[in-house]
Amino acid sequence: MSIIRYVILIALLFTIYPNYSHARSKSHIGVVSIINNIVSAEENNKERILSSADKIYPGQFIKTLLNSRIQILFKDQTIINIGPDTEMLIESYIDTKQNTKFLINRY
Repeated sequence: MSIIRYVILIALLFTIYPNYSHARSKSHIGVVSIINNIVSAEENNKERILSSADKIYPGQFIKTLLNSRIQILFKDQTIINIGPDTEMLIESYIDTKQNTKFLINRY
């Protein structure tokens, strides 16, 4: 395949899937360490059911159902436990060598 065809193919893919490059470039900030029952993560109007060891990203809206809970282990070893019937948005996570800053909202 010539280089021109390859470039056109890549350009078409990014036109069809505009959020693909953004989703892949965002690095995860933690992982699900414990989960009980059904917990979901929503981002960009796409919701998925979480399971143990799934990666957590900034901008995700975490929802637990009645009798559900989740424990998230962040890269800096911070642990957050979210109880039943809770909705939480991880707005930002900034990890530097000196400190870590979170912005989390509970709804």
